Amino acid sequence: MEFIRFAGTINTHEEKKVAKATVNVILENCTGTFYITDIMFQEGKWLTGYVVNNLELLQKNRVDGEITPVRFFNGIVRSGVTAVITNDGEVSAGLNYHIIPKDTMAAGDMSVAHNYGSHKLTLQSVFLEDDIVEINADARVATRNGSRIRTDGFYSYSAAGDSKHQIKVKDRKSALVRMSFQEMAYGIGGKRM
Repeated sequence: MEFIRFAGTINTHEEKKVAKATVNVILENCTGTFYITDIMFQEGKWLTGYVVNNLELLQKNRVDGEITPVRFFNGIVRSGVTAVITNDGEVSAGLNYHIIPKDTMAAGDMSVAHNYGSHKLTLQSVFLEDDIVEINADARVATRNGSRIRTDGFYSYSAAGDSKHQIKVKDRKSALVRMSFQEMAYGIGGKRM
């Protein structure tokens, strides 16, 4: 059995939104069996076949045509702290953490969350002094010294504008923290939506 992918372009009016689409499959001068497995509409000019192509929805933030560099915020945490960070992008962006514990900690002793504790992510690993802990929200992966570790909760994001983030470690223990993110803006499709 042979499957063939067909793709086509539907041009829409620049100033109007599409409220409904109807697809009719017409076969002419054919013999045999014909199966339709999937019909997918996708915004943009790059066909992925999986998910919405975010090149059309989001793009890296630019100032005077130049991509803004990745933003970094550094700090030292003792027991816990609320960090306020600024995001000059148009939309939220994944917030990544690079943490170096300065004390030994048990599983569950370290967590990050949004302002009032929402979107909390607790790290379920034992940490030794000077381990390198990476929480990569963009890839949805947390590691300790390069090896993946178990987490419980949600990865963080930096809201457009100002956002507050809780960083907690075991009481009377400390860690060095670097938060980073790439500011994002709406792409062509995102601006149309």
